[in-house]
Amino acid sequence: MPTFYGGRICIDFSDSSIYHESFNKLLRWIYEKPLETPPPLGPRPLFVDEPERIDTGTSSLARRAEGFARNLSPATDGALREYFDGLSHNLEAFRLAFTNSESDDDLILHSVESMVHVRDEYLSVIGASCINAVPSDRVEIIHDFFEKLINYFYPPNGAGGWPEYYTDNYKFFIHEIFLFTIANFIKYRRFESAALLLETPYYVSNIHLNGTNKMFGYRIFRQYLSSFERLGARENPRPYSLQARTLKGRVAGTGFEFLDLMQVDFLLMLRADIKGLNEGINRQNWYPLTLVYCPEYHCFEIFAKSISKRYFEGVATLLGITGKDELSTICMEYRNRQGLLPQWGFHRLNPPELIGLDSIATIP
Repeated sequence: MPTFYGGRICIDFSDSSIYHESFNKLLRWIYEKPLETPPPLGPRPLFVDEPERIDTGTSSLARRAEGFARNLSPATDGALREYFDGLSHNLEAFRLAFTNSESDDDLILHSVESMVHVRDEYLSVIGASCINAVPSDRVEIIHDFFEKLINYFYPPNGAGGWPEYYTDNYKFFIHEIFLFTIANFIKYRRFESAALLLETPYYVSNIHLNGTNKMFGYRIFRQYLSSFERLGARENPRPYSLQARTLKGRVAGTGFEFLDLMQVDFLLMLRADIKGLNEGINRQNWYPLTLVYCPEYHCFEIFAKSISKRYFEGVATLLGITGKDELSTICMEYRNRQGLLPQWGFHRLNPPELIGLDSIATIP
Protein backbone atom coordinates (compact mmCIF):
# COMPACT_ATOMS: atom_id res chain seq x y z
CA MET A 1 0.00 0.00 0.00
CA PRO A 2 1.36 3.47 -0.85
CA THR A 3 2.44 5.44 2.24
CA PHE A 4 0.00 8.30 1.69
CA TYR A 5 -2.93 5.85 1.85
CA GLY A 6 -1.84 4.51 5.22
CA GLY A 7 -3.94 6.93 7.36
CA ARG A 8 -7.02 7.03 5.16
CA ILE A 9 -10.31 5.20 5.46
CA CYS A 10 -13.20 4.93 3.03
CA ILE A 11 -16.75 4.51 4.33
CA ASP A 12 -19.69 4.52 1.95
CA PHE A 13 -22.63 6.75 2.98
CA SER A 14 -24.17 6.91 -0.49
CA ASP A 15 -26.47 3.94 0.13
CA SER A 16 -29.19 4.70 2.72
CA SER A 17 -29.88 1.02 3.26
CA ILE A 18 -26.49 0.57 4.95
CA TYR A 19 -26.34 4.02 6.60
CA HIS A 20 -26.42 2.73 10.18
CA GLU A 21 -23.73 0.15 9.45
CA SER A 22 -21.52 2.80 7.85
CA PHE A 23 -22.10 5.21 10.73
CA ASN A 24 -21.11 2.48 13.21
CA LYS A 25 -17.87 1.91 11.26
CA LEU A 26 -17.13 5.65 11.40
CA LEU A 27 -17.60 5.81 15.16
CA ARG A 28 -15.43 2.76 15.72
CA TRP A 29 -12.71 4.25 13.53
CA ILE A 30 -12.83 7.56 15.46
CA TYR A 31 -12.51 5.83 18.83
CA GLU A 32 -10.04 3.22 17.52
CA LYS A 33 -12.36 0.27 18.17
CA PRO A 34 -12.47 -1.45 14.79
CA LEU A 35 -15.15 -4.05 14.13
CA GLU A 36 -12.57 -6.47 12.76
CA THR A 37 -9.01 -6.83 13.99
CA PRO A 38 -6.18 -8.65 12.23
CA PRO A 39 -5.30 -12.05 13.69
CA PRO A 40 -2.01 -12.39 15.61
CA LEU A 41 1.10 -13.39 13.70
CA GLY A 42 1.57 -17.12 13.42
CA PRO A 43 4.77 -18.99 14.30
CA ARG A 44 7.90 -17.86 12.48
CA PRO A 45 8.41 -19.98 9.33
CA LEU A 46 11.55 -22.11 9.51
CA PHE A 47 12.80 -21.00 6.11
CA VAL A 48 13.08 -17.40 7.35
CA ASP A 49 15.98 -18.40 9.60
CA GLU A 50 17.63 -20.79 7.16
CA PRO A 51 21.04 -19.63 5.90
CA GLU A 52 21.28 -18.65 2.28
CA ARG A 53 21.66 -21.76 0.17
CA ILE A 54 24.87 -22.21 -1.77
CA ASP A 55 24.02 -22.37 -5.46
CA THR A 56 26.16 -24.67 -7.58
CA GLY A 57 24.68 -23.19 -10.74
CA THR A 58 23.81 -26.63 -12.12
CA SER A 59 20.01 -26.73 -11.77
CA SER A 60 19.34 -26.00 -15.46
CA LEU A 61 21.99 -28.53 -16.52
CA ALA A 62 20.42 -31.11 -14.19
CA ARG A 63 16.91 -30.58 -15.58
CA ARG A 64 18.23 -30.84 -19.13
CA ALA A 65 20.18 -34.05 -18.45
CA GLU A 66 17.27 -35.60 -16.56
CA GLY A 67 14.79 -34.76 -19.31
CA PHE A 68 17.03 -36.15 -22.04
CA ALA A 69 17.64 -39.36 -20.08
CA ARG A 70 13.93 -39.97 -19.47
CA ASN A 71 13.07 -39.36 -23.14
CA LEU A 72 15.92 -41.52 -24.51
CA SER A 73 17.42 -38.54 -26.32
CA PRO A 74 20.60 -39.27 -28.30
CA ALA A 75 22.04 -36.16 -26.61
CA THR A 76 21.71 -37.74 -23.14
CA ASP A 77 25.37 -38.61 -22.63
CA GLY A 78 26.53 -35.16 -23.69
CA ALA A 79 24.05 -33.51 -21.32
CA LEU A 80 25.13 -35.79 -18.48
CA ARG A 81 28.80 -35.02 -19.02
CA GLU A 82 28.04 -31.29 -19.06
CA TYR A 83 26.10 -31.56 -15.78
CA PHE A 84 28.74 -33.71 -14.07
CA ASP A 85 31.55 -31.40 -15.21
CA GLY A 86 29.67 -28.38 -13.89
CA LEU A 87 28.89 -30.03 -10.56
CA SER A 88 32.42 -31.38 -10.02
CA HIS A 89 33.83 -27.92 -10.66
CA ASN A 90 31.29 -25.89 -8.67
CA LEU A 91 31.46 -28.05 -5.53
CA GLU A 92 34.43 -25.81 -4.75
CA ALA A 93 31.81 -23.39 -3.37
CA PHE A 94 31.52 -25.67 -0.31
CA ARG A 95 35.21 -25.36 0.56
CA LEU A 96 35.36 -24.22 4.19
CA ALA A 97 37.49 -21.63 5.98
CA PHE A 98 38.61 -22.94 9.36
CA THR A 99 39.85 -21.46 12.61
CA ASN A 100 41.76 -24.46 14.00
CA SER A 101 39.36 -24.64 16.93
CA GLU A 102 36.67 -26.99 18.23
CA SER A 103 34.05 -25.08 16.23
CA ASP A 104 35.62 -26.43 13.00
CA ASP A 105 33.83 -29.75 13.55
CA ASP A 106 30.49 -27.95 13.85
CA LEU A 107 31.23 -26.10 10.61
CA ILE A 108 31.77 -29.43 8.86
CA LEU A 109 28.48 -30.87 10.12
CA HIS A 110 26.65 -27.70 9.09
CA SER A 111 28.25 -27.88 5.64
CA VAL A 112 27.13 -31.50 5.24
CA GLU A 113 23.57 -30.43 6.08
CA SER A 114 23.77 -27.58 3.56
CA MET A 115 24.64 -29.99 0.74
CA VAL A 116 21.35 -31.91 0.85
CA HIS A 117 19.85 -29.98 -2.08
CA VAL A 118 22.92 -30.80 -4.20
CA ARG A 119 22.58 -34.49 -3.33
CA ASP A 120 18.87 -34.47 -4.21
CA GLU A 121 19.58 -32.80 -7.54
CA TYR A 122 22.21 -35.44 -8.30
CA LEU A 123 19.83 -38.26 -7.33
CA SER A 124 17.20 -36.96 -9.76
CA VAL A 125 19.73 -37.06 -12.58
CA ILE A 126 21.32 -40.43 -11.76
CA GLY A 127 17.88 -41.97 -11.18
CA ALA A 128 16.69 -40.86 -14.61
CA SER A 129 19.92 -42.18 -16.13
CA CYS A 130 19.29 -45.68 -14.78
CA ILE A 131 15.62 -46.08 -15.76
CA ASN A 132 16.56 -47.24 -19.23
CA ALA A 133 19.52 -49.38 -20.29
CA VAL A 134 22.85 -47.88 -19.21
CA PRO A 135 25.43 -48.21 -22.00
CA SER A 136 29.08 -48.64 -21.07
CA ASP A 137 29.89 -45.15 -22.37
CA ARG A 138 27.51 -43.68 -19.81
CA VAL A 139 29.08 -45.69 -17.01
CA GLU A 140 32.43 -44.24 -18.06
CA ILE A 141 30.95 -40.72 -17.76
CA ILE A 142 29.77 -41.50 -14.21
CA HIS A 143 33.16 -43.06 -13.43
CA ASP A 144 34.97 -39.94 -14.69
CA PHE A 145 32.73 -37.79 -12.50
CA PHE A 146 33.64 -39.70 -9.34
CA GLU A 147 37.28 -39.68 -10.38
CA LYS A 148 37.21 -35.87 -10.41
CA LEU A 149 35.48 -35.77 -7.03
CA ILE A 150 38.37 -37.64 -5.38
CA ASN A 151 40.45 -34.46 -5.57
CA TYR A 152 38.12 -32.91 -2.98
CA PHE A 153 39.52 -35.35 -0.41
CA TYR A 154 42.77 -33.37 -0.46
CA PRO A 155 43.86 -29.71 -0.34
CA PRO A 156 43.81 -27.94 -3.72
CA ASN A 157 46.95 -28.33 -5.81
CA GLY A 158 49.30 -25.52 -4.87
CA ALA A 159 47.88 -25.13 -1.35
CA GLY A 160 49.94 -25.70 1.77
CA GLY A 161 49.41 -28.52 4.24
CA TRP A 162 45.93 -28.79 5.75
CA PRO A 163 44.66 -30.91 8.63
CA GLU A 164 43.09 -34.02 7.13
CA TYR A 165 39.66 -33.19 8.59
CA TYR A 166 39.37 -29.97 6.54
CA THR A 167 37.71 -31.91 3.73
CA ASP A 168 35.41 -34.09 5.85
CA ASN A 169 32.30 -32.42 4.40
CA TYR A 170 33.35 -33.57 0.93
CA LYS A 171 34.27 -37.04 2.17
CA PHE A 172 30.80 -37.47 3.68
CA PHE A 173 28.99 -36.15 0.61
CA ILE A 174 30.93 -38.20 -1.95
CA HIS A 175 30.60 -41.40 0.07
CA GLU A 176 26.85 -40.76 0.35
CA ILE A 177 26.21 -40.22 -3.36
CA PHE A 178 28.41 -43.21 -4.22
CA LEU A 179 26.16 -45.44 -2.09
CA PHE A 180 23.06 -43.96 -3.70
CA THR A 181 24.52 -44.42 -7.19
CA ILE A 182 25.00 -48.15 -6.66
CA ALA A 183 21.55 -48.32 -5.04
CA ASN A 184 20.06 -46.83 -8.23
CA PHE A 185 21.84 -49.37 -10.41
CA ILE A 186 20.50 -52.17 -8.23
CA LYS A 187 16.97 -50.73 -8.19
CA TYR A 188 16.77 -50.94 -11.98
CA ARG A 189 18.79 -54.19 -12.19
CA ARG A 190 21.73 -52.58 -13.99
CA PHE A 191 24.10 -55.11 -12.45
CA GLU A 192 26.65 -55.11 -15.27
CA SER A 193 26.80 -51.31 -15.21
CA ALA A 194 27.34 -51.28 -11.45
CA ALA A 195 30.04 -53.95 -11.78
CA LEU A 196 31.85 -51.84 -14.39
CA LEU A 197 31.79 -48.84 -12.06
CA LEU A 198 33.21 -50.96 -9.23
CA GLU A 199 35.86 -52.89 -11.12
CA THR A 200 37.42 -49.94 -12.97
CA PRO A 201 40.23 -48.27 -10.95
CA TYR A 202 40.18 -44.54 -10.24
CA TYR A 203 43.07 -42.20 -10.99
CA VAL A 204 44.00 -39.61 -8.35
CA SER A 205 45.76 -36.58 -9.79
CA ASN A 206 46.15 -34.52 -6.59
CA ILE A 207 49.80 -33.81 -5.79
CA HIS A 208 49.15 -34.01 -2.04
CA LEU A 209 48.66 -37.78 -2.27
CA ASN A 210 51.89 -39.39 -1.18
CA GLY A 211 53.38 -42.37 -2.98
CA THR A 212 53.74 -43.42 -6.58
CA ASN A 213 50.47 -45.35 -6.77
CA LYS A 214 47.82 -43.12 -8.34
CA MET A 215 45.24 -45.81 -9.15
CA PHE A 216 42.73 -46.94 -6.53
CA GLY A 217 39.70 -49.18 -6.26
CA TYR A 218 36.29 -47.98 -5.08
CA ARG A 219 37.47 -48.31 -1.47
CA ILE A 220 38.81 -44.76 -1.82
CA PHE A 221 35.25 -43.44 -1.46
CA ARG A 222 35.06 -44.70 2.11
CA GLN A 223 37.18 -42.19 4.02
CA TYR A 224 37.67 -41.84 7.77
CA LEU A 225 36.00 -38.70 9.19
CA SER A 226 37.84 -37.64 12.34
CA SER A 227 35.55 -34.62 12.80
CA PHE A 228 32.53 -36.92 13.11
CA GLU A 229 34.40 -39.02 15.67
CA ARG A 230 35.03 -35.93 17.80
CA LEU A 231 31.44 -34.73 17.41
CA GLY A 232 30.17 -38.15 18.45
CA ALA A 233 32.45 -38.13 21.49
CA ARG A 234 30.65 -35.02 22.77
CA GLU A 235 27.36 -36.92 23.04
CA ASN A 236 26.23 -39.03 25.95
CA PRO A 237 25.69 -41.83 25.23
CA ARG A 238 28.21 -41.79 22.44
CA PRO A 239 26.86 -43.16 19.14
CA TYR A 240 28.72 -46.06 17.55
CA SER A 241 28.81 -44.05 14.31
CA LEU A 242 27.63 -40.46 13.99
CA GLN A 243 28.25 -40.71 10.26
CA ALA A 244 25.88 -43.68 9.97
CA ARG A 245 23.26 -41.91 12.08
CA THR A 246 23.53 -38.79 9.92
CA LEU A 247 23.14 -40.86 6.73
CA LYS A 248 20.10 -42.56 8.22
CA GLY A 249 18.52 -39.24 9.14
CA ARG A 250 18.91 -37.87 5.58
CA VAL A 251 17.42 -40.74 3.61
CA ALA A 252 13.77 -39.60 3.84
CA GLY A 253 12.46 -38.20 0.57
CA THR A 254 15.14 -39.82 -1.61
CA GLY A 255 12.93 -42.64 -2.90
CA PHE A 256 15.02 -45.18 -0.98
CA GLU A 257 14.91 -46.80 2.43
CA PHE A 258 17.93 -46.90 4.70
CA LEU A 259 17.90 -50.68 4.21
CA ASP A 260 18.81 -50.01 0.57
CA LEU A 261 21.96 -48.19 1.63
CA MET A 262 22.80 -50.93 4.12
CA GLN A 263 22.40 -53.46 1.34
CA VAL A 264 24.83 -51.53 -0.85
CA ASP A 265 27.30 -51.20 2.02
CA PHE A 266 27.18 -54.95 2.60
CA LEU A 267 27.63 -55.68 -1.12
CA LEU A 268 30.65 -53.41 -1.30
CA MET A 269 32.19 -55.10 1.73
CA LEU A 270 31.46 -58.55 0.31
CA ARG A 271 32.88 -57.79 -3.13
CA ALA A 272 36.01 -56.21 -1.65
CA ASP A 273 36.60 -59.12 0.73
CA ILE A 274 36.11 -61.73 -1.99
CA LYS A 275 38.63 -59.89 -4.15
CA GLY A 276 40.98 -59.55 -1.18
CA LEU A 277 40.70 -63.26 -0.40
CA ASN A 278 41.54 -64.15 -4.01
CA GLU A 279 44.55 -61.81 -3.92
CA GLY A 280 45.74 -62.90 -0.47
CA ILE A 281 44.99 -59.56 1.23
CA ASN A 282 44.32 -60.21 4.92
CA ARG A 283 42.60 -57.01 5.96
CA GLN A 284 39.21 -55.35 5.74
CA ASN A 285 38.83 -53.58 2.41
CA TRP A 286 35.52 -51.73 2.83
CA TYR A 287 34.12 -50.70 6.20
CA PRO A 288 30.27 -50.90 6.04
CA LEU A 289 29.48 -48.29 8.68
CA THR A 290 25.71 -48.24 7.98
CA LEU A 291 25.44 -51.86 9.12
CA VAL A 292 25.57 -50.71 12.72
CA TYR A 293 21.77 -50.51 12.20
CA CYS A 294 21.47 -53.88 10.48
CA PRO A 295 18.82 -56.20 11.98
CA GLU A 296 20.32 -59.31 13.53
CA TYR A 297 18.19 -61.71 11.51
CA HIS A 298 17.67 -60.33 8.06
CA CYS A 299 18.26 -61.35 4.45
CA PHE A 300 18.84 -58.46 2.10
CA GLU A 301 16.39 -58.14 -0.81
CA ILE A 302 18.97 -58.67 -3.52
CA PHE A 303 19.94 -62.03 -1.99
CA ALA A 304 16.37 -63.05 -1.18
CA LYS A 305 15.60 -62.64 -4.90
CA SER A 306 18.75 -64.61 -5.71
CA ILE A 307 16.81 -67.76 -4.90
CA SER A 308 16.28 -67.55 -8.66
CA LYS A 309 19.30 -68.75 -10.64
CA ARG A 310 18.59 -66.20 -13.36
CA TYR A 311 18.51 -63.31 -10.91
CA PHE A 312 21.60 -64.59 -9.13
CA GLU A 313 23.57 -64.44 -12.38
CA GLY A 314 23.21 -60.66 -12.31
CA VAL A 315 24.12 -60.46 -8.63
CA ALA A 316 27.17 -62.66 -9.24
CA THR A 317 28.31 -60.20 -11.93
CA LEU A 318 27.91 -57.36 -9.42
CA LEU A 319 29.98 -59.25 -6.84
CA GLY A 320 32.64 -60.25 -9.35
CA ILE A 321 32.12 -63.99 -8.83
CA THR A 322 31.16 -66.88 -11.10
CA GLY A 323 28.95 -68.91 -8.78
CA LYS A 324 27.58 -69.73 -5.34
CA ASP A 325 30.72 -71.59 -4.28
CA GLU A 326 32.63 -68.33 -3.89
CA LEU A 327 29.97 -67.04 -1.51
CA SER A 328 30.31 -70.22 0.54
CA THR A 329 34.08 -69.74 0.63
CA ILE A 330 33.94 -66.15 1.88
CA CYS A 331 31.33 -67.08 4.50
CA MET A 332 33.64 -69.84 5.73
CA GLU A 333 36.49 -67.31 5.85
CA TYR A 334 34.34 -64.95 7.92
CA ARG A 335 33.53 -67.80 10.29
CA ASN A 336 37.18 -68.75 10.72
CA ARG A 337 38.50 -65.20 10.95
CA GLN A 338 36.03 -63.12 12.94
CA GLY A 339 38.41 -60.16 12.85
CA LEU A 340 37.47 -59.58 9.21
CA LEU A 341 33.96 -58.56 10.27
CA PRO A 342 33.16 -55.18 11.85
CA GLN A 343 31.72 -55.25 15.34
CA TRP A 344 29.72 -52.66 17.31
CA GLY A 345 29.50 -53.50 20.99
CA PHE A 346 28.20 -57.07 21.14
CA HIS A 347 26.72 -56.85 17.63
CA ARG A 348 28.65 -58.63 14.90
CA LEU A 349 27.46 -59.25 11.37
CA ASN A 350 26.23 -62.68 10.30
CA PRO A 351 26.97 -62.86 6.54
CA PRO A 352 25.34 -66.28 5.87
CA GLU A 353 22.11 -64.90 7.37
CA LEU A 354 22.31 -61.63 5.41
CA ILE A 355 22.97 -63.57 2.21
CA GLY A 356 20.47 -66.38 2.81
CA LEU A 357 23.23 -68.68 1.63
CA ASP A 358 21.30 -71.95 1.77
CA SER A 359 18.58 -70.63 -0.56
CA ILE A 360 20.79 -69.07 -3.22
CA ALA A 361 20.10 -70.32 -6.77
CA THR A 362 17.73 -73.09 -5.71
CA ILE A 363 15.01 -72.42 -8.32
CA PRO A 364 15.28 -71.58 -12.02
